Amino acid sequence: MSYGVSMVVNAIKVLLFTLLTFATLSLLSFPVSAENNNIESTSFDSDTELPSISVGVLKFGTINWEMDVIKYHRLDINSGYKLKVVPLASKNAASVALQSNAVDIIMTDVFWVAKQRAMQKSYQLYPTTKLTGGIYSRVQKNNISLMKWLTYNPTLGVAGGKFDKNWLVTQAYLQNQNLPMDNIKLKFAAPPLLNRMIQNHNDAAVINFWHYTARLKTLGFKPIISTSEMLNSLNITTDLPMLGWAFHQDFANTKSALLKQFLYSSHQAKQFLLKNKHEWHRIKHLTKAENEDIFLQLQKDYPKTLLSNFTEAESNSFVHAYTIFANMLNIQLDSPADVFWSPAKDVWHEAKTKALD
Repeated sequence: MSYGVSMVVNAIKVLLFTLLTFATLSLLSFPVSAENNNIESTSFDSDTELPSISVGVLKFGTINWEMDVIKYHRLDINSGYKLKVVPLASKNAASVALQSNAVDIIMTDVFWVAKQRAMQKSYQLYPTTKLTGGIYSRVQKNNISLMKWLTYNPTLGVAGGKFDKNWLVTQAYLQNQNLPMDNIKLKFAAPPLLNRMIQNHNDAAVINFWHYTARLKTLGFKPIISTSEMLNSLNITTDLPMLGWAFHQDFANTKSALLKQFLYSSHQAKQFLLKNKHEWHRIKHLTKAENEDIFLQLQKDYPKTLLSNFTEAESNSFVHAYTIFANMLNIQLDSPADVFWSPAKDVWHEAKTKALD
């Protein structure tokens, strides 16, 4: 081959290589459609450009399941914000974190919010969880009535202290039914200790948090009476909102859109857990289930803890229950006035609708 021909061939090779390289780079930089890749159509240049919201949660609380769903499926990013989960050691630590502005939102109960408002601190609650539970005992005691059980001079373990919501309902129910309470031997203790106690005492019963009660169910424990039965007898027939997202009114006023996006994501994450069994297996390690039976029971009981609706009826039920606690039990409680965030009913409906879309 002549020198001139060789030069032409080499030039052609260089040109072809250049064109091929340019084409490859163009393809890599060309935006791929969300439809073809099964991803959300909403995208952002960088997560760091998004506004963030910090949420304080108990380090080992069940709310971590929901937070993990939001983060794993990028429900926050796709909604236009970035979720920052702040693990906290206790309920008191969560309260301090919120009041010191270390976090924007925490999960807590209506009583805490009512107490803050009584001290002229403008915290409000967006309700998410209803009151559930009951008095649980061994299966061989299951067929006895509450009245019969009370004749055994029984031991009753209570989680959450003397102002535990289920214990307040129980006291109101016993008084309403003229049933004796004086012979009940009360033991207030941590949930794991109460579960161990009840397994070692035949005549004992317990009022425990739902995920600890789920563990008892797998051992054959059943309710002597359920919380819903007691509430019905007190003329409370709707869900009774008790737990939810708490935040300062200033935060809600200045960052309303951000707050709503978080609440939408919260609802959406719940739908993932309600409808997708594969999601449960993905978060199985977070449940701390000691065996498969407990894992399945947690999965079964989780939907029963969620508030199914939040309207004027649920709000009124809470005020009614609060009045019963204060009057019948002669307990000094802070006023429940304005404990719920004023837009909560509308936002709750909007968020639920979005989650179901």
